Amino acid sequence: MWRIIGLLLVMISVGTPAMAQTQDQLNARACAARDKAEKQLQKTVDAIKAKWKDDPLFLAKFEMAQEAWRKFADAQFQMVYPAEDKSFEYGSVYPMCACSEMAAAIRDRVRQLQPWLKPVKEGDVCPVGSR
Repeated sequence: MWRIIGLLLVMISVGTPAMAQTQDQLNARACAARDKAEKQLQKTVDAIKAKWKDDPLFLAKFEMAQEAWRKFADAQFQMVYPAEDKSFEYGSVYPMCACSEMAAAIRDRVRQLQPWLKPVKEGDVCPVGSR
């Protein structure tokens, strides 16, 4: 009997460190993913600006749309996490959850902007991003 208990304790202690992660590590990973998504968004925005550099009207409207999207994303985030004291209300997982939420919103925006980087196909009379 003691052999089985001892064997189980050894198996648990050997297996746990490989699988265990601290909350700080999980938070850091989620926030690194957010930062990566933000860099991709900036790269996409820069590419759109370069492609449409000869169209100041489009660029002005694009900037307005980006500002509006940022306001929407911030408001959406505040709706998901409405508490004033977020750390107290949501605990140590808040940074992980917050960064994951932001990363998802940013990735969605990158997908929304992709059509403005693609060439217009002949015959498409109303494609997004072509005018």
